[in-house]
Amino acid sequence: MKVGLYNSSLENSSCGDVYAAVLASVLSQEHRTEIVSCPNTRDPEQFRKSGQSRVENISYRTMAPAPQLVSDPNRPDRRYEALRAWSHELTRPYDLFINLTDRLPVFSSARQSVLVIQFPYDFIPSFYQTFWLAHLHSYQLKIANSYYTQYWTRVFWEIDARVVHPPVPLHPVAESKDNLIVSFGRFDAAQPHRQLKLISAFKLLKNDLPTWSFSLIGDLSQNRSDQGFFAAVCDAARTADINVVANPTFDQETELLRRAKIIWLASEVEQELDFYPEGSHSFDLKLVQAMSTGCVPIVNNFGALSEVIRHRENGFFWYQLSELLERTLELAGSETHFQAMTRTARMRALDFRRDRFIDSFMKQLEEAFGISSAARTIVRLKRLFSAAGQFLPTRR
Repeated sequence: MKVGLYNSSLENSSCGDVYAAVLASVLSQEHRTEIVSCPNTRDPEQFRKSGQSRVENISYRTMAPAPQLVSDPNRPDRRYEALRAWSHELTRPYDLFINLTDRLPVFSSARQSVLVIQFPYDFIPSFYQTFWLAHLHSYQLKIANSYYTQYWTRVFWEIDARVVHPPVPLHPVAESKDNLIVSFGRFDAAQPHRQLKLISAFKLLKNDLPTWSFSLIGDLSQNRSDQGFFAAVCDAARTADINVVANPTFDQETELLRRAKIIWLASEVEQELDFYPEGSHSFDLKLVQAMSTGCVPIVNNFGALSEVIRHRENGFFWYQLSELLERTLELAGSETHFQAMTRTARMRALDFRRDRFIDSFMKQLEEAFGISSAARTIVRLKRLFSAAGQFLPTRR
């Protein structure tokens, strides 16, 4: 069987890469597997690191970008014909085509197709409903990365999707932690309050936590307004000795998460989320990675974060800035309390580990298409032996 994996996500491309890397490493053990990109910007080594996966048996295919313009702007049917021809060229070679997306998808001409929805950023205009529903229904299996995404997919795209949480490449537990708070998120001029709010919060804590430091990390585009906003963030951070890192490498990000004790997240929106749901977290893979190293999260309760965090059990939710400060001082002031929380955070992160994802995703393929997988059998045997080992008598 020939399998094609296409990460067409725009807002969630890094999470899509992890998803694709893990799936490709599993499927390539039994099937010819290709990673498709437009254009090919995937570095195999970074791809391997991001998904903690083997990529030796995976091939890469480059497609020209999808057609955006036609010679006659008054003929939208010609643009559709061009897009449909491009989609056919993209998907037709595969027996199984898996599209990881956060936009309305291309039409799939593959024999069997899976749509993995990171979040439905587009909605279907009523005038084009027939057109886009045909695209959506060309995928026989639809999967959402969270219950939050599942709900908004039903609202925006009028389809039902099954929920399979993404695989999270877990980082090793750090032997010791620094007095470090870390926060990540895109440096976005359209949402300036998030980083500036956290910088203000840390400034208020400096007198009470003089030995603590704070690092802000995030993606930064070449957009002029984003660059200007980033300069403003750096200026604000400089007065409080806050470390700011734009577009960190995989190793830089891993090292900061390994060293940090606490991770802060603020919402990206001031508006009511019912009117702006895409501004929240559909699933925060980096947050779970941080928890796997022993970071305790203190976050706003938005989007899918409630699917990961249990308040006061493996993290905290905050609404007012005073609550963020209070929870941080609570953890910083008691090593016993921090150690208890860090243990439960690590345990919760294990629920999103790679083998659990493989079992869930392969089960969906088996139920939808009858595609069985030796990988799923191996995962289940490992679980069985692990569980049996707990009941074996120990030798004295």
